[in-house]
Amino acid sequence: MGVDLFLLPIKTDVERIKLCFSHTILECDRDLKLFEKIKKLPAFDVPFYFCSYLSKEDGLGLRVDNHYGYTTKDSYGIKLKCVYAKDLYRLIQEEILDRFLKEGNKAIMMYLSILSPDSKIVLYWD
Repeated sequence: MGVDLFLLPIKTDVERIKLCFSHTILECDRDLKLFEKIKKLPAFDVPFYFCSYLSKEDGLGLRVDNHYGYTTKDSYGIKLKCVYAKDLYRLIQEEILDRFLKEGNKAIMMYLSILSPDSKIVLYWD
């Protein structure tokens, strides 16, 4: 796990045509206590055909600068995981009640509140 976290809400996930992507990148304010709790949320693997602007893969196994493309691993080469928006939203709500939450993370909570609860959010550690 890195010290920076980006959330990538999956816009479309149509398995039959292998279409899964996110054009949104939400950069969380650094909060290691919150990140440890996020890491413990129920998670599942990102489809191998997931695309985003954080791809570092070139198809030949070489690491390159960020670009739009298949995104299956984070900056550390670890396979990406997804969580449901409802689980992430619930966790951030609890954090607000327990202690001060950084402003950027409050804004992300508001974004999550308008998503469908079953929306999938990719966790990208950097």
